Amino acid sequence: AMYVQGRTDSPRGGVLVPLEDGRWLATLVGNGEHAPPTKDPEFLEFTRTLRSPALYEAIRDGEPLTEPTGFRATANEWRHYERMDRRPDGLLVVGDAACRFNPVYGHGMTVAATAAHALDQALAGLPARRIPAECRALQRRTVAAADVAWQIATSEDLRYPWTEGPPPDRATRILQRYMSRVMAGANTDPALSSAFFGVLSLSTPPAALLTPGTVLRVLSKWRLPTAPDAPPYPAHTP
Repeated sequence: AMYVQGRTDSPRGGVLVPLEDGRWLATLVGNGEHAPPTKDPEFLEFTRTLRSPALYEAIRDGEPLTEPTGFRATANEWRHYERMDRRPDGLLVVGDAACRFNPVYGHGMTVAATAAHALDQALAGLPARRIPAECRALQRRTVAAADVAWQIATSEDLRYPWTEGPPPDRATRILQRYMSRVMAGANTDPALSSAFFGVLSLSTPPAALLTPGTVLRVLSKWRLPTAPDAPPYPAHTP
């Protein structure tokens, strides 16, 4: 797979992942006014503006199987139903209806599944007749499922000045600087790459990036630039 990440001065990125039967899924990302086009050949041309030519080189000779599909509803929104003063018995909200994320992080289905798992555990042994009256408590049990994904999505989106929302606090700014170092190291260190993608995919707790061994690996690569210059595009070759 391939992941070309954007940055604040060049908020364009792309992802390429393999599917079955020799097919690949290409996703382009753009922040603010840099939204990717949803028509060919503009879609392919957009890949030429990324920081690295690697994604363009990978797909330029590919055969498009569908028209590109755009997603413009990219806000992070968390509706805290567990805080409602008044609510009807039997109301329980999960999935995107409770908390939705910028889809570029791919967290929505994982968070929904994690909330469903928490709900399943909470319902174990609870008589059916009591469930409607217990929905407020059950709602609180599902809230924690979104915590990590929310922190990742909002702290990263707040790097961009046009993101609507409260400015990042000091803790978030420190986390952003550290994560810039993590990502710089992950480009050259398989161990850091594994830890980073484990946290990004929500399969590993965020604390994995703060263990003494991981912190030392990150700090040992302090000379690596966090926003390296990309090489110029090579001439097009068949």
